Amino acid sequence: MPTSEWLLWLGFPRVLFLIAVGATTYVQLVQPGIFALLLCIGVIHELVSAIDQRRVLSALNLAREDTYVAESQLRAFLDRIIHDIAGPVQALQTTLRQGHLSPMHLQQLAYLVQQLRVYQQARYHASQEAQESADMTQVCAAAIDAVQDRADQLGIAVCLEVSDESVFALGAAGAIRRVIDNLLTNALLACSAGDSIILRIRLHDPLTIRIEVEDTGCGIAFEQQALIFNPLVSCRSGGLGLGLAIVRELMQSLNGQYGVISTPGDGSIFWLTFARAKQ
Repeated sequence: MPTSEWLLWLGFPRVLFLIAVGATTYVQLVQPGIFALLLCIGVIHELVSAIDQRRVLSALNLAREDTYVAESQLRAFLDRIIHDIAGPVQALQTTLRQGHLSPMHLQQLAYLVQQLRVYQQARYHASQEAQESADMTQVCAAAIDAVQDRADQLGIAVCLEVSDESVFALGAAGAIRRVIDNLLTNALLACSAGDSIILRIRLHDPLTIRIEVEDTGCGIAFEQQALIFNPLVSCRSGGLGLGLAIVRELMQSLNGQYGVISTPGDGSIFWLTFARAKQ
């Protein structure tokens, strides 16, 4: 507690209380009731002060625990980043010494840097375009087009289902597209040849738009479903664990909701909700 607040709420009242008690004690034979009243006030004041101090200490302990958890996550994050970047860098050094360069290693490094940059922007910079409106049909169609070639190569069917051609959501189209891109990328990683992915747009209610990315892939273990939107949590070996963390940060900046419904072995449905824009 700052010194000024201590003097105002604790120090100064206690000084007045002591003065009052001394004065009342001097005249207690004449007016004993005043002494009893001041004594009760002093006891109540001390009880309230003790409760306030306990509340402050509890808040400090919680803040200390949160800081410890954040520090542990940051340490794990740095360890993983160093590990993921060290491999491609070593391979690049080897290929450079041999006189040829592997595009795959450069693409891997570029992808890591891009994911880190997007996560940083989503985590520390709130969207300045929350009042924009995005044509969800166009955004989702562009997202499907972006993954179509890769899905065809993997033998995975992707399609878009639209219940209403004219659906506009509040939010920046670029941020919404990034969220959907990440969900589609995760769905592709969870699927294998013969599986399918559906990107679905529908009205959840007159004021809310619901987006679903449904896949028939491997699904997500129940114990991981509550954690997968946190940074550094990945369901696949070697994953950086930022894709769904980016989804979380962007959806919070867009004032939207998000979640997952999944059964291990039977696929997953990742869902998003956005406020519907007035047209």
